[in-house]
Amino acid sequence: MVYSRFCWALLAALAYAQDVKEWTPAHSMRFRDVAGVQAAPDGKLALWTQREAVMTDTKSEYRTHVFLGKSDGSWRVQLTRGEKSATNPAFTPDGQFVVFASDRSGNTWMNFSENPWSAKSNASSG
Repeated sequence: MVYSRFCWALLAALAYAQDVKEWTPAHSMRFRDVAGVQAAPDGKLALWTQREAVMTDTKSEYRTHVFLGKSDGSWRVQLTRGEKSATNPAFTPDGQFVVFASDRSGNTWMNFSENPWSAKSNASSG
């Protein structure tokens, strides 16, 4: 499912590129890169990163954040936000937690976030 979404996004980008007379760096900055796709142990969820350009008067950089979604494409949520990037998402072997690398404190370290769709989370919320 995630692979087919990627293919559709690639086709859309190529179709857009056909309409552009001259490809410039500004055009490429409008697209988000999707990478680091990881399936949950049960296959129902997937993690991935999206990289997008951040261009302001004082910044010109890429920022990467972690997303979680259902494998059928019916739901997704952005797990990380902020000024610092987050990369290399993975599920713990039991699928209860999501881990990712981040440079939020000036040093790269692993972060843990409870999987909102795990059996443990659903049991404690309802």
